[in-house]
Amino acid sequence: MEKDSKLESCFNRNKDKHKSVIFKEVESKSSIKALEDVKKRTTNNLSDKHLKDRTSNLAVHKSSKKFFSNLINKYSTSNLSNLNVIKETEKDNENEQEYACFKDTSHNFKPPMKKEKSSMIQDVEKQAEEAFNSSYDNYYIDSSNNLPEYYEQYVVENLRIIKNMQFFFHQDYYDKTFDEIQKDINEKVELDYTKAYIIFDLDETLIHSEIENPTNSNLYDKKFTMKIFPNLENPNEFITETFGVFIRPKIYDFLTWLKQYFRLAIWTAAEEDYALDVLKTCDLESYFDFVLSRKHTINVKNFYIKDLSLLNTKFEKLNCLIVDNNIYSFACCISQGILISSFYQDKSDEEVDELQKYFTDNIISNIDCMVHTNNDYYLYQVLMTNLTDDNETLDEDLEKMQEK
Repeated sequence: MEKDSKLESCFNRNKDKHKSVIFKEVESKSSIKALEDVKKRTTNNLSDKHLKDRTSNLAVHKSSKKFFSNLINKYSTSNLSNLNVIKETEKDNENEQEYACFKDTSHNFKPPMKKEKSSMIQDVEKQAEEAFNSSYDNYYIDSSNNLPEYYEQYVVENLRIIKNMQFFFHQDYYDKTFDEIQKDINEKVELDYTKAYIIFDLDETLIHSEIENPTNSNLYDKKFTMKIFPNLENPNEFITETFGVFIRPKIYDFLTWLKQYFRLAIWTAAEEDYALDVLKTCDLESYFDFVLSRKHTINVKNFYIKDLSLLNTKFEKLNCLIVDNNIYSFACCISQGILISSFYQDKSDEEVDELQKYFTDNIISNIDCMVHTNNDYYLYQVLMTNLTDDNETLDEDLEKMQEK
């Protein structure tokens, strides 16, 4: 019953969030329907045994590679005996791309587009759509369920979907949007490519905000009021709303410590005005060099993608990682992502301690190669590549198109 009530709480919280806060960060335009599906599916799929097994792994998954190695053994078509071969293949691919334009390193496959698409290209596009839709319907779990006790389920099921999203990162519309956003970022932000950057998501990563709830009035860490909707009766006026904010425990000390080694930034899928108000209200502005918002994300299948290669130039690549509670945020640059559990208002939350331990044990001593270190630690890329997939013919067709 505790499991069901927790899912019910997540469901209701996010349903209200989507109805009332359109400028806040939301995961997907179709999330309300998906939440209804996942509420039913997750309740059925997460057995008591699974929860017991998952709880026993809580101390492992952020302090050891063992958890991710076990995931590969559990879910992959290959086993860990093939891991070194996989890693060597990845290194070979990286070496081949080393002197290519950095913008293109995350866009390795560009189908030869003609004025009239060939039937083969049309077939591949259709298969890609069907593969994505099928995996989304069967596996999608909202980031509201990215909680410690559901961590394994959240990662594995959504990586199945992300595997089928890769095709859409290599289409003309993606490249066109990419170029437009990169131009805007270049005009807005001045980056120092000699420094390493850690980029943070905002909502449910550093803070959680909600329209003020009287029952929580004395629990909020901060409150702020902002204009949210034009008044339809009087276009010159705006409807204002008061928000309550919960700040993740120990976040100030952690950011102060981290700033000794890195430049810090915010990249949120929320609107910029909202993000700036939150940072100002919570006295977080001084920690971050710049703020990117929803307009700097690329919408792919109704997910807001934070493509870190937008921060690269033709001649320079930014050494950066992103910390986010939503795995889809870094779906196109999975090796640079650090997935943190979603935060709402738990005052006993220990994710910041785990995150600081990860940086201390793995990153601080190896900053110049931190992307490779992160990739080797979390193994998201290896797991995603080797997850069982019913649609193997799609990969074969993509290979044929690349050869042509």
